[in-house]
Amino acid sequence: MRSKVLGLELILAVVEKPGTTFLTRREFIDVIKDTLCDGLLKYSVSSEKTIFALSLSIFYCLFLHFREHLKQEIVVFIEQIFLKILDSGNSNYHHKYLILNVFDKLS
Repeated sequence: MRSKVLGLELILAVVEKPGTTFLTRREFIDVIKDTLCDGLLKYSVSSEKTIFALSLSIFYCLFLHFREHLKQEIVVFIEQIFLKILDSGNSNYHHKYLILNVFDKLS
């Protein structure tokens, strides 16, 4: 658990303030598309509040900085994960609250 949280925190630190190299290099964008988004999808359905919150923060940063490269991936996150969590009666309040906060920031 601690290693997952630490890994997500490190990823968040990189995507919060990416430099121009990260924003323009095709190699980095491909790693985000191929690896980071897959892992983030897995963690976005975590019942652990900390992991879910970090995953959501990473998604938000990806949306802010990389949305022109991740249009299809963003649609998958919103339609297949976040809207389904909001629609589910089994999802907890904390998860729904965090998603709504991110949607508020996005709009």
